[in-house]
This record gives sequence, structure tokens and C-alpha cells, in this order.
Amino acid sequence: MLKYVVLIFIFTQLSLSGQVCGGNLGDNIFTEGDFGSGADNILQEDPGIAAGYVYNRQTPPADGDYLITNNTGAWPGGYSTWLSITDNSDDPDGYMMVVNASFDPGEFYRDTVENLCGGTLYEFSADIINMIIPGTADHSDPNVSFLLDGEILYTTGNIPKTGEWEKYGFTYTTEPGQSTAILTLQNNAPGGIGNDLALDNIAFLPCGPSAEISVDTERTIRLCEDSEPITVSAILDTDGTGEFAIQWQRSIGNGPWLDVENQGDDFFIHDLFTAGRYRYRYLSASDRDNLLNERCRIISDLVTIEVVPRFIEVRGTTCEDVPFIFGESMLSEPGVYIDTFTSILNCDSIVTLTLDVLPAVPITAEIAESDPSCYGYMDGVLEIQTIDGGYGVFIVEINDVASDRFVQDLSAGIYSIKIIDQYGCNETFEIELENPEELTVTVPSDISILLGDQVDLFSEANYPIVSYNWMPEEIVDCINCPETFAFPFNDVDVFLEVESEMGCRFSTSFRVEVDRSRLVFIPSIFSPNEDGINDVFFISSHGASVEEIEVFNIYDRFGGIVHASQNIIPNDLSLGWDGKFSGNKVADGVYTFIVQLRYLDGSSEYITGDITVVR
Repeated sequence: MLKYVVLIFIFTQLSLSGQVCGGNLGDNIFTEGDFGSGADNILQEDPGIAAGYVYNRQTPPADGDYLITNNTGAWPGGYSTWLSITDNSDDPDGYMMVVNASFDPGEFYRDTVENLCGGTLYEFSADIINMIIPGTADHSDPNVSFLLDGEILYTTGNIPKTGEWEKYGFTYTTEPGQSTAILTLQNNAPGGIGNDLALDNIAFLPCGPSAEISVDTERTIRLCEDSEPITVSAILDTDGTGEFAIQWQRSIGNGPWLDVENQGDDFFIHDLFTAGRYRYRYLSASDRDNLLNERCRIISDLVTIEVVPRFIEVRGTTCEDVPFIFGESMLSEPGVYIDTFTSILNCDSIVTLTLDVLPAVPITAEIAESDPSCYGYMDGVLEIQTIDGGYGVFIVEINDVASDRFVQDLSAGIYSIKIIDQYGCNETFEIELENPEELTVTVPSDISILLGDQVDLFSEANYPIVSYNWMPEEIVDCINCPETFAFPFNDVDVFLEVESEMGCRFSTSFRVEVDRSRLVFIPSIFSPNEDGINDVFFISSHGASVEEIEVFNIYDRFGGIVHASQNIIPNDLSLGWDGKFSGNKVADGVYTFIVQLRYLDGSSEYITGDITVVR
């Protein structure tokens, strides 16, 4: 039974357009358009292809000059705003045309293409690059028109400063019987500053339809030697423009393309099943006469048919004590073995293996190691510096995973390094990377304090420390100190981060709970008799819990004020009341006071009461 492989080739007659060929192309019939190649940086002979321009072998060319060169970067002199480039090909000596446009627009290239085919669609194109470095200001861009026989058929528009070669061109259908055409390129932009270009790969190629492979197959078809013949078809959509003539061609292996005899139809039958690779394509033209002219035809895409061999002979080599896997067999003795395999194509293959077994040659290695720099860090290193012994090329596995010879970012642990030569002989080395002693830092234990008390901060480490960071920083006197103190107003977690000389880091913390009880003492009696004992009435507080006494007023029994002070600090006898009013001693008795306190945490409190004066 025949199998069918359908290749869809859509033929559409294209009219004149400003786009390059959208289908398949034939051979370039205008081979002069790449300007050739040569070892000289500047072509010495004037090619005579630019009427009105001067061929100037001196670099850089001035306005209205051009030259043929293979590398602008090798010029002894150049413009600072020009690119340093080679031609647009893989040939290191390939030439290109460099043009410094004249002040007036006009023709800068002309040549004649011969042996055209009448009534045939061609692509006329050229590779052009703006010679000005991208981003250069105040330099005009080239603008080029393509002409055939003196008629403008396509214009590029301004060619931007991209630093890249771009392909510009169009498609054109020759007149019936037309065999020649004059190709012309015309500069449309004014000369002066800018309007400089390089030109390469002027081409005139037959253009035809696209060749697409149908969606139910692949470009490469694999078959067994006992497969049925298959039919490969080209579906030609001429879009009402008439029939196209085709000729199928075959290339066996990497051999030349040869016509498939008597295969001028839109299909052929592949019935060659000797193992190998068969490539197919077809040539196409508007009629049989044009098909015979290589200047008039296009070349389709390829389809490849690979016939998988049934009988396969292979040679294998293994190291002693390393079994060679052959199908389901584990072979350890030299000899000839035969087995049958089924491929993913369901092709049966009979494989003959000739197996050699080599004696093991010891493998030695020099392995450098670097432990992690800090406890728990992943910056250890293993490097296999040399490998000796074994057979030839080596591969390395670390902990059963393929690896390079240099491995970094490793944690502490035991690493199994297996070195395997090209025949499976191997040796395993165990290397242990060890953690250094862990950096530890001792700080105060959790503590409870009264509001206003300070907390002494200290630290002790088992490594030299180069930086400290106490937090929260707003309550700490010195952030980057081994010892300091803090004044917390509220319960807080105090943190310390340190870094050792080796770059190791450690962080720890402890809890400080703040008792916010208002520990303020206001006496109820005092004796201002100047005996040095209890002579002054003042406000005292625990530590620095009271930041300021904002109001301290004392009144007699009639409401008259006998003492008033504001914004004073507590615990200062000199700022208290000495039992006098206007320098005179007040009478013994009971007096009233009003006190407004502002605490360290910013809160305020009013306190009223009585104070008794006794002498």
C-alpha cells in the first residue's frame, strides 16, 4: 500500500511591490553584485560602475567619491563618525562599495543584468548600511531608489543609523521576451554632512511560490528498510495564473542534486529502501523552456527521507569490571555479540557488536579543597587540578551527578568524587569539607527594669569582631560598640548583629521588660528650721523616670501662692521650697501644692496634696 506525503507549494503571481520575495528563490543570476573579494584593503582598479562619481583610492572618500574595500576599520584615515565594518558575508576578504554621496541627488551605481527570462518574477535587492555611527546628531540619512531601465520602481525611504546591514528590494515581472535590464541605484538625499552608505550583495533572483510541508508530516521522514513505497506530492495553487512546470530532484547522502528521471509530475513515488538519506526538492518555472534555464527557475524547500538500516555493526570498548550494557545483557568478556532491537519507528535492527575489554589502569588525581569560611556557609570549593592514568578523556561525577572540575558554593559534608575515563574505568575519592567553629556571642540575659533605668549592653565573642550593630538604634547610646547602654521606655527586644574578621555573621537578642510604675516621692511634712535636716520640700523620683517638673506651685489656706516654679528637674534640693515667701518664713501649718510631672516616656500627670510646715 502506498503512503502519501503531501507537500503544499502555493504559487501566486505577484505584481510589482516594495517587498522582497515572499516565496522561494532561484539562483542569483547577477553574480557581480557582491563586488568580489581580494587581499588588498582597497581595490586598485576602477570598476567604473558609478557615473558622475570619482573612484578615490585615498581614505576616507570625500563627497562624490566611492571605493571598493573589504574593511573600513583597516583604513589609514577615517571619519570619527563612520562605522568600522567589513562586507556583509562570511568571506573575510569580501569587498563592498562605500559611497560618500555627492551634494546633488543622482545615480551612484549602474550595471546590466543579462540572460533574463521573459514573463518571470524576479527579486531585485541589495544590502545597505548607513555608515554613520548610531546616535550621531546632525547627520542626514541615505535615501535610495531602485531603477530598472531608467524607471524608479522602489524607494527605501530614509535608511536609519542602526549600525546593522539591512536588505532592501522589491519584486518585478519581466516582459515577455525580455532578456536584459539595466540596474540602477539613485541617491535621493542631499550630500554634505551625512548621507554616507555601504552597499553589498546586489542580487537578481527568480522568485516563485512558497513550498510548505503539510501539517500531517515532518520535513524529515524516517522509514524502515521493509517499509512500503510512499508518494510525495506537491500541491500547486496557481491562483488562476496557469500551470507551472516542475522537475523533481534527488540527492543521495551528501551527493549532487540529480533529476529524478521521468518525474515532471506534481508527485513522485519514493521506492528506494537501501539504508541511507535521500533528499528531495523540485525546480519550478512558468513553462518547460524556462525550467531548463537556471536563470528562470526557483528551488523549492527540501524534504528528507531517512531509511534506517536493518543490519548494524558496532564496536564497543569497556574497562574490566565495568559491564558493557547491550540490550538486556551485561557483557564483561571480549567477543562478538548479536542482538535484535526495535527502534521507536518499530523498525527491527540486527546489531552485531564487537566488544573489546581493556585492563584497568589506575586513575590518580590532585584535588584541592577549601572548607566553608564560616559555620553553615556555602562557600566551600573543590577543584580537581590534575588527573593521571586511565584512558584518555575523563568525566567527573560528584555525588553521582555530572560535574565540572571546579565546583564552588559548597556546604560542609562528605563529597564522593568519581572520575571516569572514556572506557568506563573509574576511581572514587572521598573528600570532606568541614565547618569551622561556629561564631557565638554572649549578651545580657532577659531583664526587667524600672522606667528610667539604663540597661548595660555588653558582648563576648569567640572570634575577633570587626563590626557591631545594636538595635533598635534609637534607644542605644553607641551602635557599633562592644559595650554601651540603652534607655528603653517600653518593653523591647534588643538585637545585636556582629561580623568577624573572616566575614562570619551572627545575630542574637534578649528581652527588656520596663516596669512603668510611677515611683515618685512627695513628702507630707518638712521642717525648714535650717538644722540641715528636712529643711526643703522637693519632689524626688526613681532614677530618671521623671524628665521634668513642669509646674510646682504651693498655696496657703486662703489660696494665696507662696511658691511657684516651672520646668525644673526632680531630685534637686536647690530647686525645692525652703518654707519662705518673699524671703520671710511662713507660719507653721498646712499648705496645698499642685504638681505637673512629665515622665521620660512623654506622658504627663497632675498631682495635688498637702504639705505641713513644722519648725
